[in-house]
Amino acid sequence: MMLKQQSENSLMLHDLARWIHLLYPKKATMLLEQIIAYDPENTAAHLTLADTMFISNNYYQQDYQNYVDLMKKHKRESEIPSYVFERLKPK
Repeated sequence: MMLKQQSENSLMLHDLARWIHLLYPKKATMLLEQIIAYDPENTAAHLTLADTMFISNNYYQQDYQNYVDLMKKHKRESEIPSYVFERLKPK
């Protein structure tokens, strides 16, 4: 039951961060980092963090790589959006 509650809490927080990441990327980044610390397996939070870093023109490739690695770990590679691989390509 505790694990289910943790997952539900991190999903709620992720939804909130997803809404604010376009307008307040710094606040969203801080929230997403806390979500990931609380629930390191939250793939959606990893992707949103990478997207937020990309929008902010911050270093984002490591965040996308963390997301890809986690998706591979969970055997969900087919669910990775194609833009992620584009953003991982060296410039």
